[in-house]
Amino acid sequence: MSNSSRAKRILDRDKFSDQFVTAIRVLRCLMIYIGIWPDKKNEKPYNLLWYFHSTMFLFLLSGLVCGLVVIRHDMNKVLSNLSVTSGLTYFIGKWFTFSWHKVLIKKLTYSMDEDWINLANKTLIQASVPESVQIMMKHYGSLNIYVYIILFALFIVDANFIVDYVTATNHHDNLTDLYNMLPLTHSWYPGIDYDRDYIIRFLAAAQILCTTSSFVISTAVDGFFVITVLHTTGQLEILGLFIERMKCDSPDSECHKTNIKEMVKRHQMLLSVADDIQECFGAITFMRVSISLVGICTSAHTFLGELQKSEQGHVIALKYGFVSFTALANVFVCCFVSDTLMSQGLAIRTHVYNSEWYNATSSVNLSLSIVTIKSSQPIIISAAKIFPLTLQNFTVVIKSIASYISALRAMSVSHI
Repeated sequence: MSNSSRAKRILDRDKFSDQFVTAIRVLRCLMIYIGIWPDKKNEKPYNLLWYFHSTMFLFLLSGLVCGLVVIRHDMNKVLSNLSVTSGLTYFIGKWFTFSWHKVLIKKLTYSMDEDWINLANKTLIQASVPESVQIMMKHYGSLNIYVYIILFALFIVDANFIVDYVTATNHHDNLTDLYNMLPLTHSWYPGIDYDRDYIIRFLAAAQILCTTSSFVISTAVDGFFVITVLHTTGQLEILGLFIERMKCDSPDSECHKTNIKEMVKRHQMLLSVADDIQECFGAITFMRVSISLVGICTSAHTFLGELQKSEQGHVIALKYGFVSFTALANVFVCCFVSDTLMSQGLAIRTHVYNSEWYNATSSVNLSLSIVTIKSSQPIIISAAKIFPLTLQNFTVVIKSIASYISALRAMSVSHI
């Protein structure tokens, strides 16, 4: 029986908590829905889904780019349109980059399947740390931050689309507001008669469907990143407790050698998993940081500008304020989980120090020294090995955003 099928049986028996099982099942269903899953048996249906979502992205992007061309003479409208276009560009880049890494995705899922099997079977390390499952649940509990942000964003987006859909279909004859007739502000599709009611209804419904699908795609990619990082963090904590509780004065030398060998092998394996995460998500996190800076700055600029207008402008300001908050929260979640992984990797040194190394033989101390040296190098998930995703650097992002918004506001005032 393969490891993946064994892991599936474990999940089916619900040996872990409902949150753990639900998170993994939902994530895998989302990845299958977007056509990205390392399974050769159903490769053709996955390819069809992949092309279907590609068509959706092209439909949205063409409308936004054409809208950008139409309103190119109005700088404020260009900036507001650019905030949405940059977000969609990020979704497209993230999706294509993620789909190219199917081999790495397979390696990461295989590694997690192995860990779930070991948790259920209580192998050497898990048996030595009885609270292993509770530790994993604690780290998966951090997933709630991401889940709550996604649910809140999805609720607001759907509510916004419903309101815009009603507005677009009930006021299609208002030619003075032609740019705002569809859910995506300033979208424009050439060669279409916007005076026909059924065309407006079709375009509005298509935009709602495509944008919601884009949101699901982004959620699946980011969710896989968050889960793999949190999972690796939990395994590092379990390994640290195993090292700390290891009896170095055990009379059973064979058992002692097995523990040391398993400790070194496990630590090296977790470092390799962290390298795979970096390789899989390095380009994606770079796009996240760079494009999010553009999207947040332009959205915040539009938000501040609309606040100075009438009551109708306050509604539009609320939408762009929400876009800015969601993009910033997305960057924060990635920095938070990456910072947690780095802290837990460095904590291995403390666990080694708290172990009974003073009772160990010279060969055991050599192995502990190697682990200590390796753990002294922080496990950093960075944006293309340029910008480390840490909470300290998140403050740098906020400062940069504040500076860019000030510059945009100064440019906008100078043109009045």
